[in-house]
Amino acid sequence: MSSKEHRVGGGALACSFCGEVKKAKAGLVAGPGVYICDRCVAKARSQGLVEGTGDSCSFCTRSGRPNWGVGSPGESRPRICDACLGMSEHVLAGDQPG
Repeated sequence: MSSKEHRVGGGALACSFCGEVKKAKAGLVAGPGVYICDRCVAKARSQGLVEGTGDSCSFCTRSGRPNWGVGSPGESRPRICDACLGMSEHVLAGDQPG
């Protein structure tokens, strides 16, 4: 699944990182053409971010930041940086901006 193909049958959305289908928006954070599910957010936090991959974040498009993604660095796969990972954690927890 490419990072641009997230809709599946019945209008459900799929996580860009693992492909898990979500029928509701709950448990899924949307970025510009990319989605990350609650399980991948937890997995990214537990596995840790990788320094110096040269890959840009699929959410904010900044490069040079430690990031996490499925697959090897440099592959054409979605990545998420620490700032966007933290934002995703807040969104999934239902935190409102203050």
